Amino acid sequence: MTIPQSQGKIYVSSQRGITQQGNDYRSYHTFNRGTYFAQHKEAVGNLLFFNDDTLNGGAHTTTWVQQGTSLLLLPVVGGIAYKGESNGFVEAGQACLLHPVKDIAVEISNPYRNELVNFFQIGLQVSIEPVKGSVGVFDLEMYPNCLLPMLFYENRNSNIVLGSIGKFGGRQSGSYTLKNPTAGVFAFVIEGVLEVEDRLLESRDGLALWGVEEVAFEALSPEAILLLLAMDTQPEVVR
Repeated sequence: MTIPQSQGKIYVSSQRGITQQGNDYRSYHTFNRGTYFAQHKEAVGNLLFFNDDTLNGGAHTTTWVQQGTSLLLLPVVGGIAYKGESNGFVEAGQACLLHPVKDIAVEISNPYRNELVNFFQIGLQVSIEPVKGSVGVFDLEMYPNCLLPMLFYENRNSNIVLGSIGKFGGRQSGSYTLKNPTAGVFAFVIEGVLEVEDRLLESRDGLALWGVEEVAFEALSPEAILLLLAMDTQPEVVR
């Protein structure tokens, strides 16, 4: 029996590009970025770049963000400080969404002198402007085995929903419903091993999917963490 599969494209962790600055900074690129270019690694949907970054103790890096581009900062280990149009600090269990009104350099630093920090830098195009430095909070330990929405303030009366994140035990399953199936969704495994829409994904693998109304997944390892981002330039607004 043949299992029908949705239209999709896998981005394998081991085939990512890399930029390194001595021992201070290392960045893995899921999509083409900077001097890294490979066929079939073009960005998808509203995603412009998806970088998996590590900073040594006390080190910093600078990202140039163009007007109209939102920068999603998602720490995985430790926390990071950022300086740009707005300044702040964000740690694991939080995410920060920056949306500069002009081209700007954003400096990201590791405030811990003796510890590494690991975080994602994700560039997106969205038609709705969030509040500068809007921070979303999600407690994966308190709410296991379920997807938590990634909410960011648009204004006092509404939130922008970019996607969901969740931590799952082995053989726990779930699903994610898309607001706009034609725009698609990008699934990324932060930790562990999962089966997403009948595709096996390991840690730091990505999967772009199109034409699906619902994404089904199952964790195949304990403490598997899954990130799902809607690839829509017009994100859902919740009031």
